[in-house]
Formats: sequence, C-alpha cells, structure tokens
Amino acid sequence: MCVGVIYLFFFFCAVLVPLAFYCFFVLARPTLGLNTPVAAVTPLVLEEFTRELAAYPLSKRRYVLDGIRLGFRVGWEPDRVSLRSRTSNMRSASDHPDVVDAYLSSELAARRVAGPFTNLPVPLLHVSPFGVIPKNHQLGKWRLILDLSSPAGHSVNDGIPKDPYSLHYVKVDDAIRALVDLGPGTLMAKFDVKAAYRNIPIHPDDRYLLGMKWRDRFYVDLVLPFGLQVGPVYLQFGC
Repeated sequence: MCVGVIYLFFFFCAVLVPLAFYCFFVLARPTLGLNTPVAAVTPLVLEEFTRELAAYPLSKRRYVLDGIRLGFRVGWEPDRVSLRSRTSNMRSASDHPDVVDAYLSSELAARRVAGPFTNLPVPLLHVSPFGVIPKNHQLGKWRLILDLSSPAGHSVNDGIPKDPYSLHYVKVDDAIRALVDLGPGTLMAKFDVKAAYRNIPIHPDDRYLLGMKWRDRFYVDLVLPFGLQVGPVYLQFGC
C-alpha cells in the first residue's frame, strides 16, 4: 500500500505537474499571427512624429511617417538571389537555451514576435539561424542575433543591394565643426534609445523573410532584428 502511494506521488510530481505546466503555459498560450497590425508591434506614435517632423524635408518626413504607419521595407529584391532556409541555429543558442526561451517569451509578450507555429505560417517563410551574445556592460542581459547573411549566397542580406543603403557615420570632427559654426552658447546632447531596433516595425509584406525555428516551433520577427543589413540605416536616416 505504502509503495503504491509513494509511486503515485512520484508519478504526480515527476510527470503530471510538468505536463500540466507545459499545457497551460505553452500550448494554451495564444499565438500571435502574421496579420498583427503594424501599430500593435511598435510604441512609436504616428501623431507625435507627424508633429515633431513638421519642418523636415518632405521626402524624409514621408519616409519616416509611412514607415511608422505601414512598416519599413527591408529592401530585399527577389530577382537578386534564390533564398534557402537554414534551420540549424548557432552553437550559442543551444549552449544557452534558457536565454533563448526567456527572449522569445519576452518578445511574444511585447507583440514583437509572432508565433509559436507548429507548421509554417506561410508557405514561403524563410528561416534563418540565430545565436545569442551577452550585451556590453549589462550583466545578465543578452541579445539575439538573426543571421540574415546565412546561408552565403542564398540569404536575405544577399538580396539587398548595398548602394542605396550605404551609411556614413557622423565623426567627432563633424560635431566640432557644427559647434564652431553655431557659436558660443551652443549645447550638445547624446542619448541612447532603449531597444531602438525593436521599436521599428517591419512592413507586413516582408515579414515572411524573418522566420526563426526553435524547439520544433516557428517564429517570425515583426520588428527590426539585429542582423539585417539595412538596420543601421533606419536609425541614422535623416540625422
């Protein structure tokens, strides 16, 4: 009798409790679809940007406002390359599965990632490998990098022309020159935007290019990932 009770208790703790936890927190978790509105995945407020950019040149203002309203295009040209998915992730992902789990859970809650999907959510979903790296000067914080340059010759980045998205960073000499030109009393400030990349929504027509696979489930990035060739351009445009 005692042996039977002990066995049942062990079975309950070792099997039923974990199974119930999995069903409730994983299977019962609502899936965020690819048709999620752009406004739902970004904290950027169109009305505020419209007001603040009123004095900007029309072409730059329209580019930014259309991007916030409709999502930004990644610049991928289908005639440039034949895509091939790669579902085997980098070693850093398999070495730190708890980090990947926490990242995806956080991004799903923030509505920045769609999924999880048991099957391909769209027939042409392109899946790229990813890895994780620790953030500089932020103990315990990690960043997920989507390798959109893999596989070589058949990746998303291979299909993005370089010239339209070339970037020239502002140099210290440029800042000094601006201070001299503006004269005494000029003030300069530098600030860092929290999760800057993850604030920028991707156009729904390009979402299928940003697929990921983890634990036999598919996910799709709905905002700008680290690893996209044109990423820095979005943050520097118009500066």
